[in-house]
Amino acid sequence: MASDFQVSKALYTVIQKQFLGDRQFFEGEFFTMATPGIALRPDLDESNARHLQEQSNVLDRAFDSTFTYNPKVERISSIVRDVVENAYLPQKDLTPEQEEEIVELESFVDDGTDSYEEYKWRYLSAKYERIAAVEEGGTTLEENLARARERRALREWEDRRKGNRRSYERKISRLNQLTSRDPNTAWDRWRERFEASSMEAGGEEFWPVSLIPAVSRWSDGGTSWGRFAYSFDSNSFSSYSKSTSWSGGGGISLGLWSFGGGASGSEERRKMKSDASGITVEFDYLRVNLSLRGWLNESFLRRRNWAFDPATYGNSEENALSYGSDPAAFKRPLGRLPVLPLGLLVVKNVKLSGFDSSEEREFIQRTLTTRASVGWGPFRVSGSYSSTTTSEKIESEFQDGSIVVKDAQIVGVFGSLMPDSPNPDLTLNWETPPVLAGPSPALVDVIREVRGADDVHSNLTFAEEEGAERISALTEEHAESIDRLAGDFEARATARGRF
Repeated sequence: MASDFQVSKALYTVIQKQFLGDRQFFEGEFFTMATPGIALRPDLDESNARHLQEQSNVLDRAFDSTFTYNPKVERISSIVRDVVENAYLPQKDLTPEQEEEIVELESFVDDGTDSYEEYKWRYLSAKYERIAAVEEGGTTLEENLARARERRALREWEDRRKGNRRSYERKISRLNQLTSRDPNTAWDRWRERFEASSMEAGGEEFWPVSLIPAVSRWSDGGTSWGRFAYSFDSNSFSSYSKSTSWSGGGGISLGLWSFGGGASGSEERRKMKSDASGITVEFDYLRVNLSLRGWLNESFLRRRNWAFDPATYGNSEENALSYGSDPAAFKRPLGRLPVLPLGLLVVKNVKLSGFDSSEEREFIQRTLTTRASVGWGPFRVSGSYSSTTTSEKIESEFQDGSIVVKDAQIVGVFGSLMPDSPNPDLTLNWETPPVLAGPSPALVDVIREVRGADDVHSNLTFAEEEGAERISALTEEHAESIDRLAGDFEARATARGRF
């Protein structure tokens, strides 16, 4: 009988394969699975500042590079503010003509970003629908139709009157080339845009995180949802995604069932013995892009033409956004922002079938009746929406051994693994070359502990229940190491007034 941790890894593996394939992990794409899902209220309207604030409070969160979603205390916007306010840049090395060209390029990019992102999202949605059609072993007709939709979406993305992809990316490339030699002007404009992007609601400042498509469009006829179905069997627990070995899934070993808490609250977990090889998971899915435009500039964070101001706190790994990433060697990035969020996996009409024993049925029926918030793996079965202004709740039905949840919820986050950042190029024209300082001895010990736990995860087998119990204990120790590491970063951040 498979353990809860094995079931979690197997479920993560089939979801990752469905939506990212097998090779994207090594190309910097990443997926982390919520445990349990995060539900946004269905009436969210991004034109309403309070609604947008609620949405942004949930999504403006840095998170760890583990295969189960582990949000940090520090907000992405707080990290970006730290970068734009404390960046140390090389001296100018551009002609007046090149500086004027930068202004023109930035104007073009600002005007074209909305269309570019909209048609990019349409293409990516069609692409993953095609991948799903192939993975599901659909008919030749279904696969051909999916490929045709993907080709059409790509043409629209590249059409100069629509997404204008080629011109946009060419201009971005030229802009990056120029600003890598003299980032000062571009950095000043980014700082201005960051400050101008802030909004206020309820007397609190926030930086907006928009969705493409917005929540208000999820239920209209113009948004196409795919369908996912997978039945576990005994072979489901013999091969796992590389990501599950590369990074630990803190907490899930305590049990697939979770009770209480919310998007940012604590979760009590419970083990319930069941034959997972008989469980079938079904849901409708939608890939949603995150838009932090105006205040998050991913290309700037990845460039090698900046460092933290040594007069403030130096260029130490203790302040780094990301360091130590080597996916090929199964070393995940650590730091304050090891993953940049790109999109969400949203599901609805979830059906979990195969809870056939009388013990399971009694447990589920009692739990749904007596608990205010319930989750199973990545799915929130019941509970409140991630909002402070509505009393509406997610409801589910349990009948004939199946749990059905109709409401939409976020069950995972797609992201891009960050390289070392900052990682300044010392050949640039620095007034004083940045000093690349390592972490403190205390932090070295914590990092070594986390790396060691990762190695244990990659080497242990789960063929026997004894192995599963051992990994359960080690996973919790691993989670504690990660928490200590995160706490070390956040304590330093708090001391410097970052949030």
